[in-house]
Amino acid sequence: MNTLQTDAETELGHSEEILHPVNARYHGQNALPGVRLANAIIGFMGSWPFLIIQTIICSVWIALNVVAWFRHFDPYPFILLNLAFSTQAAYAAPLILMASNVAGAKDRELWESDYATNQKAYENRGIGTANQSCCRTKPRAFEAVE
Repeated sequence: MNTLQTDAETELGHSEEILHPVNARYHGQNALPGVRLANAIIGFMGSWPFLIIQTIICSVWIALNVVAWFRHFDPYPFILLNLAFSTQAAYAAPLILMASNVAGAKDRELWESDYATNQKAYENRGIGTANQSCCRTKPRAFEAVE
């Protein structure tokens, strides 16, 4: 925890997390339910517990069908297992793209906020106007978005 956050907590009388407005919009309570759900699912799918659980399920599935203690419910080329993985991939891909789009939009807003802050700092410190600074133009990557 940094000193600025500690000072703010002292002034406010409580210790809740202080977020940058852009982070609050995408990760705080103000985030849209779809964004929060996509982030939660992608966060779980990209974790070790998910990989371990999926490996255990797949191993048990294959073992039950190879050993066949009871009737084969998905015999050897494991078509039902393949269908389950295909369905999982069909849902995972759009969620990953949604998370990527949200991350891109968040990065763009953070960049614009930082750019505005830097321009104001140049003007307030007497270094010169925004037109005289070395960072007066936006990179071309951001022109098409606006």
